Amino acid sequence: MKISGESHKRTAVAIKEDSVGGVVYIPGSSGIDLSDNLKKRSKDTKILYNVFNQVQAGTAPSEYEWKDYLSEAENKKREAQKMIQKANYELRRECGDYAKKANFAVNRIIFSKKPKEILSDDQIISNMKKQKLSQFKGRMEDFVLIALRKSLVVSTYNQEVFDSRKAATVFLKNIGKDNISADDERQIKQLLDLIREDYNRWNPDEHSSDKKESSGTKVIRSIEHQNMVIQPEKNKLSLSKISNIGKKTKTKQLEKEALDAFLKEYAQIDENSRMEYLKKLRCLLDIYFAAPSSYIKGAAVYCRKILIFLLS
Repeated sequence: MKISGESHKRTAVAIKEDSVGGVVYIPGSSGIDLSDNLKKRSKDTKILYNVFNQVQAGTAPSEYEWKDYLSEAENKKREAQKMIQKANYELRRECGDYAKKANFAVNRIIFSKKPKEILSDDQIISNMKKQKLSQFKGRMEDFVLIALRKSLVVSTYNQEVFDSRKAATVFLKNIGKDNISADDERQIKQLLDLIREDYNRWNPDEHSSDKKESSGTKVIRSIEHQNMVIQPEKNKLSLSKISNIGKKTKTKQLEKEALDAFLKEYAQIDENSRMEYLKKLRCLLDIYFAAPSSYIKGAAVYCRKILIFLLS
């Protein structure tokens, strides 16, 4: 979910009482409460939520015309390819039409009207028996393969093997049936758990566990913990610091210390010396992104016969 840039929003690092952290704000206005913002975005997203995507068939392929300059075998090969294209087009067109019917029926089965929320499993199973849905002209498995919402396509769920496409097929085939087998009901309820999690994924849940936290919670944490190169520190700006406690950050710390030293020295030298520094920095970047195959890590790097750095 995009936050920065949407409705003129910007992200930055600011001082928060005794800490420094990421914030979202609108220029010329006050900061934005991330939790409230994610709740509103989640509510807006839910209104348009559908289990099956709208499928675009594209342009209908034309009939193949035999070419006199091609051999009979080549003409037959191209004609067969054109027939496959036509079959795929017809399948996608049928899927597009059926997706509208399936979404209408599924929405009536699993969602309450206002507000739009997912019902309990027992209520959904009861609604399935009352709702009607026409059969797909082709194989229901093909429709699910093409139209099922991408975020619902999984092969494992809750650390167990779970074919969500198979479960969605079972769900559709059981709509309108009075008797649903125990195995089918088990798969349907697993699918409902997946749909419920996907439907609510942008809700910021402050009480969720690390393994089950929502995408909304992850977005908030990502913004608040963002690590920008320049950060405010009391009454000045400085390069962000990295704590060495309990972390393997020696290399990164050395890199930041080297950059800090370079910027301080660069700010105090004259214009001619700055140009020399920039040339050396450019050469170092060239070597960093396109090091010669003969380069040995830890060896001194020479640029136009000038030793500019000792890489470590």
